[in-house]
Amino acid sequence: MFVVVAGAGNVGRQLARNLLREKHTVIILDRQPDVCGRMSRLFPAALVICGDSCDPQVLEQAYLDRADVIAALTGDDEDNLIICQLAKERFKVKRAVAKVNDSRNAKTFAALGVDVPVDSGSIITSLITQEISTSEISTLFTLKRGRMSIVQVTVAPSSPVVSKKIMELSLPQDTVLISILRGEEVIIPRGFTVLQRGDDVIALTSGGSRQALLDLLGAKNA
Repeated sequence: MFVVVAGAGNVGRQLARNLLREKHTVIILDRQPDVCGRMSRLFPAALVICGDSCDPQVLEQAYLDRADVIAALTGDDEDNLIICQLAKERFKVKRAVAKVNDSRNAKTFAALGVDVPVDSGSIITSLITQEISTSEISTLFTLKRGRMSIVQVTVAPSSPVVSKKIMELSLPQDTVLISILRGEEVIIPRGFTVLQRGDDVIALTSGGSRQALLDLLGAKNA
């Protein structure tokens, strides 16, 4: 996979590291010369371009028309939105992922067709590289030395939770629902939120409750 990473902050560096470890092709963009120099030293396998990622000429230098994914990870939401819009409309990139620095802008990003991930390099990597089917549970991030993890699992069509409110569910012990990805919409779960087939549920759970969560969502029976 060919991924262009625009913005070499903490999240961008972690994403680049994860993608290169998995042998993907990575181009890193940043406007700060010192940051670009550091990225070149850290990631000799990646092409690093110093320039404004909102500039179409810089994006052309990054071969964006050949990219599978653009990840806009700058610290400015307006820049991230411009980068994604240029990528999709001018360069015809199929997938655009953006870091949302201000959660109030999430709906705007989603409405314009930008994937809006949780702000973590590990989770962004999973959203880019993993095809999560209804028969799998995917670990996105681990906490407490592996005792807790953030996981993503898709609600199967046969799941007993389909059309039920979250308040009606008996969630496994040590499990909290963080968000629901429904198409291009990002939903913060509330008690009255109704789950639908195909929802991608992101949850915090303990190692001992992973299978129970999988059983509840019905994924293993899909």
